[in-house]
Amino acid sequence: HASAPAFSRALRLLLAYKDREGHVEVPVRHVEQGFALGQWLCEKRSVYRRSTLDADCQAQLESAGVVWDPRARALASAFNRAFKLLLDYKAREGHVEVPQKHVEQGFALGRWLCEKRSACRRGMLDVDHRADLERTGVVWDLQLRSSAPAFSRALDLLLAYERREGHVQVPVGHIEQGFTLGAWLKQQRYKRRRGILDVHRQAQLDRMGVLWDPRRLPFTCALKLLLAYKDREGHSMVPQTHVEQGFGLGSWLYKQRHAYRRGTLDVDRQAQLERTEVALDLRKSAFNRVQKLLLAYKDREGHVNVPWKHKEQGFNLGRWLYRQRCTYRRGSLDGDLQAQLEGVGVYLAFKKLGVECSSEDAIG
Repeated sequence: HASAPAFSRALRLLLAYKDREGHVEVPVRHVEQGFALGQWLCEKRSVYRRSTLDADCQAQLESAGVVWDPRARALASAFNRAFKLLLDYKAREGHVEVPQKHVEQGFALGRWLCEKRSACRRGMLDVDHRADLERTGVVWDLQLRSSAPAFSRALDLLLAYERREGHVQVPVGHIEQGFTLGAWLKQQRYKRRRGILDVHRQAQLDRMGVLWDPRRLPFTCALKLLLAYKDREGHSMVPQTHVEQGFGLGSWLYKQRHAYRRGTLDVDRQAQLERTEVALDLRKSAFNRVQKLLLAYKDREGHVNVPWKHKEQGFNLGRWLYRQRCTYRRGSLDGDLQAQLEGVGVYLAFKKLGVECSSEDAIG
């Protein structure tokens, strides 16, 4: 290995640094005996993140105590310090309901706990940290301290939501009459996944039609949401990030199109989607629109030699046609698309038009 001597020298310098400083968290700009040790270690971490670091080198660095993600360790260390202060508070006070402005040994413990609750509501709290905090008795939704009455109140609000909206797929951020109903429902799902949700409460939520994994909504239910979207918006071109009644309708539709392209979409489901005017092949759908513009141009002008800068109904038709000709010249134009373009009279070969692909003058 050509770099083995260089690596061995750098490792010796790293160990010398460790013997002197007691750690291997070398500053990026640190130079050890004329060698840019900090930069070298930074490069090794970068290679590790790309999964291209030699296994023996990785083992030797880890043996020296190198941490590949210093930020993650710093965050974990900060959590552990705050968590210890929370345990000290609990041992002294008998609970973990820390006032928001409380400072414990110089640390803003109340504000820290408030931030953890906020992260939990947004679904961004580390699962291990959440488990640690729950074991100390931390309640995430302070409105649910008194369990039974609070559950009944939350259920009443969920019923009120259902009567108004016609479903119980509450968005996570939804607040009902001042109560964080969406976050509460997410917490019930979390408890069920962990097996700690009371069976009677689960039965009540089941009877209301709560879906425990909204990502796995039955096809028929998802189709109803698609129809509701279409009735409201007038089309079925759902943005990929769109959420309909708490369900990721856009990502679901993307998966149906992906299954269609792979040839794994059930034929009955395909037929149902097509009846709702869903474009399963977006490329074909886009071409159909362009074809209409091209035919409109042809009907008006008597030809399809569209100038480069021409726009048809706001669409850059000339530029689009130019790109198809360039793609044809490279031999990568889809066969069906080529046939359709030639069918309306488009000359794809530039030599027939007397222009070159590198030219961005008028195409005609």
